[in-house]
Amino acid sequence: MAFQVSDYYDLVRLLHQHPEWQQELRQLLLTKEILELPQIVRELSEAQRRTEQRVEELAEAQRRTEQRVEELAEAQRRTEQRVEELTEAQRRTEQRVEELAEAQRRTEQKIEALVESQSKIEQQVKRLNDRVGHLDGRMLEIGYRDRVTAYFGNLLRKIRIVPSDEIVDRVENVLSQKEIDTLLALDLIVQGNLRRALQPLAQDALVWIAIEISATIADEDIDRVEERAALLRKAGVIVFPLVAGERISERVLDLARQAGVMVQLDGKFQNLEHALRRLGGE
Repeated sequence: MAFQVSDYYDLVRLLHQHPEWQQELRQLLLTKEILELPQIVRELSEAQRRTEQRVEELAEAQRRTEQRVEELAEAQRRTEQRVEELTEAQRRTEQRVEELAEAQRRTEQKIEALVESQSKIEQQVKRLNDRVGHLDGRMLEIGYRDRVTAYFGNLLRKIRIVPSDEIVDRVENVLSQKEIDTLLALDLIVQGNLRRALQPLAQDALVWIAIEISATIADEDIDRVEERAALLRKAGVIVFPLVAGERISERVLDLARQAGVMVQLDGKFQNLEHALRRLGGE
């Protein structure tokens, strides 16, 4: 780092505050010969007073001293030149460091932009996945509506889809409007007579199936169908809650078993026997 003028004044101030440092500084800055020069001069002065012959010796010594001083001066010039070169090298180094720092800042900005772009892409992918999942669910729902007998014919006979107005007629004297709206949010409601081989109740008992349809069956599907089936029971309906879809985890399947909710994957019942026992009160 380049030596600044303020650094010089700080050094002067410290030397005034600590006089004992001055001698150490002299020893650091001056060569041994320069430090010994006062003593040599005193000895020459004393020799001058003693003999004329000594004067000549002192003159010769003086010439040698002057030669040495010139050598030191030349060495000092070389030192100063080297210091200047080092100062210039330091300046170039600092400039390069600043350029690298600026390049680093630009790199960090690019990385931040990439991170933000990646986040946007992930959000777009999530929205796309959500839309695809929603479309999958809608397609499944359409498939269940179109093929209700194929999906539930082995469970019910005389099976039919219950239209919304009929549902309202059945429950409007029992449920609040908010509860009716919740009930009508079911993806599908069908009814029919439980097949004789499966009846835990009377032979011709009319059974409703409350159905939530999702491509991937999740916890909230179990909760919703259970809540809405309870509203039908409140209106005096014998009802199976059922979730239908293409995929379900073992954890969610176990949750459905515990709740007494039937699960149908690709048209195949997963826990029908357990749900029938629940319906029969066993």
